Amino acid sequence: MARRYAISKTWEGKATSTPPYKVGFIINAMTGDIILEIDAPYFNDAPPPSEPGKCLNLHEFEAVEVFLAAYPNDDDSAQYSPYLEIQIGPHGHYNLVFFLQEADFKNMDTSIELDRAPTVRINKTTGRWTAEVAVPSFFLPEPACGDDLSVTWMMNSYALHGTGEEREYLAHSPVPGPRPNFHQLNYFVPLVLFETLETRMTIDRTNSMATEKIRQSSMAAYSSMGLAAGAGGDVTSRLIADVMRGGGGGGPKNPAMYEEDEDENSSVENEPTTLKGVFKFGGDSPAVGGGKGAASGADNVDMHEAVVKKIKEMNIRLEDLEEKYSQHLQPTVKLLQKSQPEISVMHAFVTKRKGLSIKSRMLILTSKARLMYFDLQGNYKGAVPWSVTKPVSTHLVSSKKFQVKVFDKSRTYHFTDPQGAERWIKVIDMFTNAQRAYLKTSMAKAP
Repeated sequence: MARRYAISKTWEGKATSTPPYKVGFIINAMTGDIILEIDAPYFNDAPPPSEPGKCLNLHEFEAVEVFLAAYPNDDDSAQYSPYLEIQIGPHGHYNLVFFLQEADFKNMDTSIELDRAPTVRINKTTGRWTAEVAVPSFFLPEPACGDDLSVTWMMNSYALHGTGEEREYLAHSPVPGPRPNFHQLNYFVPLVLFETLETRMTIDRTNSMATEKIRQSSMAAYSSMGLAAGAGGDVTSRLIADVMRGGGGGGPKNPAMYEEDEDENSSVENEPTTLKGVFKFGGDSPAVGGGKGAASGADNVDMHEAVVKKIKEMNIRLEDLEEKYSQHLQPTVKLLQKSQPEISVMHAFVTKRKGLSIKSRMLILTSKARLMYFDLQGNYKGAVPWSVTKPVSTHLVSSKKFQVKVFDKSRTYHFTDPQGAERWIKVIDMFTNAQRAYLKTSMAKAP
C-alpha cells in the first residue's frame, strides 16, 4: 500500500486556492526500489524546449519535486545528511540531483539518469496529470531500517507552476525564509515505508550512491593534501586500501568536508587501571566488598570467567592481535586476591562512521567490557562509554553493519564489519546480559 502525502500549502505555509497535489511512495518488493506516484493539477504551462527525458533546468518549468534524505543518526545534524532531489514534469521530463549535504551545490551530481523514463499521462478532461517513476534503491540515501521491516527516510515534496509574478511555489512541509529554499533538511518529515522480509534479506541499503560518493570524497581529500601520484610520489598500497575501505587511517582529512569522529581528550590514561569489579564501573556503580548493593569480589570474578568461557565456546575465529594494539590492554587487573589479565575477546578491522566521516578502525572488545577503537597505526582514538550501571544497547542494521548506543541514547556509534556484524551483537549482548544479572544479584544480597 502506498504512503501518500499532499502538497496543499504555499512554500511558507499559507493557504492556497490551488487544487492539492498528491505524492505517493511504495517499495517494490522485488527490487527494493521506491515507486513514486504523482497526481497533480495540470496548468498547461509551456513545456521545456527539449525532448522528453532528462532536463537539467526542469525546476524552471511546471514540475513536482521530491527530496529524499538519509535518516539522520542520533548524533548527526540533519544538514549533513545525503539526499536525492527528484524532479518530474507533466510532459515526460525528469531530473535527478544528488547532494552529499545540505545545499552543497558546488559538489552536487546532476549526471544521474534513470534506466526507464517516467510514465506520464495528462487528462485534459479532469485537468490533472499523473506520473509513475521507479527510483533505483542504489540511488537512495541510507534509511533507518527497523526490526518491524520499516524503512524510514526523511522527505519533503514541492510543486512549481506559472511564470513571472504569477509563479507559485507549494510545499508539503513549509520552509522559512525570504524566498523559496527547498534545501532545508531540518524541515523534512519522516517517510516510513515497509518492505518484505525477502527484500530486507537481499537488498543492502548501506551499499548506496551516498556511500560511494563519500568514499570518492575521501580519496579527493587525500589527493588535495598532496598524497596522490604526481604530488610527492605514489600513494602507498596501504593508504589506497585504507581510503577505499572508508578513508581515515593516519592520513590527513579535509576539515571543511569531514566532521571529526573521535572523542576529544580521550586517552588510555583516562581509563581506570584497577577495577572495583572486572567490568568498567562508573562513579555510581556498586562497590565490591561491602555496602548496600554490593556483591562479593568472588562473585564478580566468577561472572567474568563465565562470560569469557562462553565467548570462547562460540569458536569465533580472530586474527592475532598486533602488539601495537595489544599494548593498550591492561596486563593485570587486580581483584581482591586474584589477578586477571585484560584480554581481547573480539577484535576486527571495521569502518566507523559519523556524519560524512568514514574511517578505518581496529575495534576491540576486551574482557573488561571496554569497546575501544584505534587507527591503523595503533593509536588509541576513543572508546564507547559503557559501565555496569549504564550499559550499551545494540542494533543489527544489516549482515555487515551494526550500531552501539550509549545508555542515555545521546550517541550512536555506527560500525561496519566485512566479516559480519552478528558476532559483535552476540558478544556485546552477552556482556550486558551478564552485567544485568550481576546487578540483580547485587541488589538481592543487599542488607
